[in-house]
Amino acid sequence: MSIQGSLDTMKLQDLLRWVAEHSETGTLELERNKVCKRIVFHEGHIIGCSSDDPPSRIGQFLLARGKITREVLAQALEIQKKTQATLGAILQDMGVIEAEEFAYELGSKAEENLLSLFDWKKAVFRFKRDEPGDPWMLDVHMPVEELVERGRQRSEQLDAIRGLFVSSGVVLEHAEVRVPADVTSSGLVRGILGTIDGERTIGEVLFHTHASEFLVLRFLASAVHSGFVKIVEVRELDGEHPTLLDVADSCAAKTAGVEQADDPPSSKATVPAPESTFEEQLELAQHFLAQDEVEAALDVLDDCYEERPGDEFLGHLIQKAESAFIKGCREGELKGNFVPSRIPGKSLDLSESPFSAAERFLLGMMDEGHTIQTLFWLAPMREIDVYRAFTHMRNAGAIEMHDGCEFGLEGTKAPTVEWA
Repeated sequence: MSIQGSLDTMKLQDLLRWVAEHSETGTLELERNKVCKRIVFHEGHIIGCSSDDPPSRIGQFLLARGKITREVLAQALEIQKKTQATLGAILQDMGVIEAEEFAYELGSKAEENLLSLFDWKKAVFRFKRDEPGDPWMLDVHMPVEELVERGRQRSEQLDAIRGLFVSSGVVLEHAEVRVPADVTSSGLVRGILGTIDGERTIGEVLFHTHASEFLVLRFLASAVHSGFVKIVEVRELDGEHPTLLDVADSCAAKTAGVEQADDPPSSKATVPAPESTFEEQLELAQHFLAQDEVEAALDVLDDCYEERPGDEFLGHLIQKAESAFIKGCREGELKGNFVPSRIPGKSLDLSESPFSAAERFLLGMMDEGHTIQTLFWLAPMREIDVYRAFTHMRNAGAIEMHDGCEFGLEGTKAPTVEWA
């Protein structure tokens, strides 16, 4: 049996207190922008959590904190692909991290997973009683009231950050004030500072740092107030994936049974007219899937998700369409050993390009000569989003693919991260 709803109708702190007061056992799952985070309860007490948000993967987490390099992460994941060993065991065997330090980082990751739930003002939730065990669950024990209080403080900080940065289109550059040595002792801080170049937007910085959006934004706000960096420009956002700074939110529209304002009409050619009902859009998506027009189906399903992110049947259709799209890419022109590169002679002004922050991040990574498989491992993105980005850039004539075997690459070429 499950209970479901929206944070529009029941605040997260009230939901957590309800679980605690009723001594519930089960899993609380929150979903936003096709990312799910979960808290596991036993008799009202928090005993674990998990997340499928790409920056929360332990490899990304260690990379963001300067504990490992991109090269090490790619090598470790290549070993894991062959041996199925845990990433922690592999990294310890490689001698790059001690068991005690790895355990500490896992604990920090689990705590950040919990607190990051308060970054979401809009989300759908499901509480599932007697849910089967989550193989990716991290053990964590935090009293509900402590989580609520720390979450409240974090929400207040995020509100202040949003008052400083109007959107993820803000561009920062280094200022005259020198950053103290005690500040740059943090690998995360060095990573953030290393991505600021007067050209990248905050949206792009968030991808390059591989870290929790909140932690990056909190430091950037502190850096501006301290005079380490300064705002030089605010660019308009066009089709960007929303960040914590942006108003756009795929859970801000309708959830099942909750009516809100309609979204503006979409400009996508494949999407039906604005007066089309949700059910008609689902039928259209199923028609596209039956005709093997998977990309068109995904476009329609994206708009359906904007309207009802918590719809169970929609979730099944999205999973089916994404799986089909990934399969087609793997078997077609986006094989894992292929190396994407910019088309020679084609100059792209990334500040003026029609590409998203995620696509501009991938374009930058291509200059390092990675295979598609390695980019999957290194990018803080869902696999489907990487494939769709490659497809969009290829269709736009910005990139081309080469067989990695021609260059002697095995999917593990990755330079060290400068700040690690």
